[in-house]
Amino acid sequence: MALYLRGVKNYKASGTKGLKGKTRGVKSEDKKLLSASQEKTIQLMLIDKMPDQLKLPYALWTRKAVKELVERALGVVLDINTM
Repeated sequence: MALYLRGVKNYKASGTKGLKGKTRGVKSEDKKLLSASQEKTIQLMLIDKMPDQLKLPYALWTRKAVKELVERALGVVLDINTM
């Protein structure tokens, strides 16, 4: 009931703008482990080279291969689930 009354109050104060929900939770930008420049560096390496050209023991780019590339190139250890 209190939620309904709050909605009525917001509508009277701001019209339909008062009824819009607000984004909740942590922003995805706050959880990033790599900076934008680090991400771009890795992306360019993935586009330009194959894992074997970078002396990685893989033929194709897999999550495990990308994880090892990030560790080797940037020194940042990431969990395989974040790949």
